Amino acid sequence: MNGPNESVREAANARAAAVLTAYMGAFTGTTAYHRAGVTRDFYVTDGVSAVCELEGARWLCDVVSLYAPEIMTRDEFAVVTLEVQGDGSATIRADDGNDPPQEYMRQDVQRTGFTPGVWTFYLERAQRADGTWFAVLLLPSEH
Repeated sequence: MNGPNESVREAANARAAAVLTAYMGAFTGTTAYHRAGVTRDFYVTDGVSAVCELEGARWLCDVVSLYAPEIMTRDEFAVVTLEVQGDGSATIRADDGNDPPQEYMRQDVQRTGFTPGVWTFYLERAQRADGTWFAVLLLPSEH
């Protein structure tokens, strides 16, 4: 049985999730790619940069950037899902977006301040004029 504090926390999480959903959906396209993560060839869009700043989640870019070279070698596109529980624990997954999905990576996170919910991002391979590629993490509304 949930106590009054649990109900208040759930209501606050639901409100925060609604606000973040609206915020993420407001981004369409991007004006620039921003270097992020811990690898050289990993970039994010305006929307991902803003969401990570808002949520204090630059760590998300670090984690995805570590797996991006392997994922982008296998496929030009991946769906990255961040599933955050009410207790702050989370799981990051990347898969091919098909049904059933072929999972490329999965990493559990013990504690995060990211708003609870299931958050979807896209990881795409982009090509430079010289033929080399880099990975870009974007919001679905920016695709």
